Amino acid sequence: MFPEDLKQNVTVYGPLFPEPVQIILAIPMGSSVKLIGKGVRSSTVYEPILTVEPLGQLHASPAQEPFDGDATKFRLGVEAMRLGLAYEYDPFFSLSIARVDRDTPGTRIYAEREFRESCQVLVATEAAGEGINLQFCWRMINYDIPWNPVRLEQRMGRIHRYGQEFDCLIFNFVTTNTREGRVLEKLFERIKKIEDDLDPQRTGKVFNVLGEVFAAN
Repeated sequence: MFPEDLKQNVTVYGPLFPEPVQIILAIPMGSSVKLIGKGVRSSTVYEPILTVEPLGQLHASPAQEPFDGDATKFRLGVEAMRLGLAYEYDPFFSLSIARVDRDTPGTRIYAEREFRESCQVLVATEAAGEGINLQFCWRMINYDIPWNPVRLEQRMGRIHRYGQEFDCLIFNFVTTNTREGRVLEKLFERIKKIEDDLDPQRTGKVFNVLGEVFAAN
């Protein structure tokens, strides 16, 4: 490793430590670095001063890299973990889950078939916003909403399409007084502008993709 690789929350291991150590702070000291870290298993605090040679004996654990800031992946990961734990430990819980993302080639078509034939829940990123036909289900939950109302309508179009036999229920989960709440306000403003331009008499020519707002409490 190099001194610049010693970042906060990265976990390192090597012959210098009896256990993996999570970095709390790395302080440059000329050609050396003072590392302050906490043992993953024992919570022991380590404060060695490392020169170039000991640094070369350390390795970072890729699984313990810090969160990269992608909020959508974080939410989907938490939800998938919650559902997975419920399925594993709750004897009365029997959900089976399919998944769609952009990182795995061919997942959209495969997940569509898996969802249709054997799964009860499909967890997806924006990758499932188009090119997938899900009219065999009728309930959708959006954990994050896009700035563009057209993209939101594209998502709805996955289930609200020819062949649908039920009324579709679509829920948008939004927390007020947050960036998400501001996105929702912006969407309402954009839809109102579209209605003002294309349907000033409010005859229903323009479909409101947001619907009604209901408070959780």
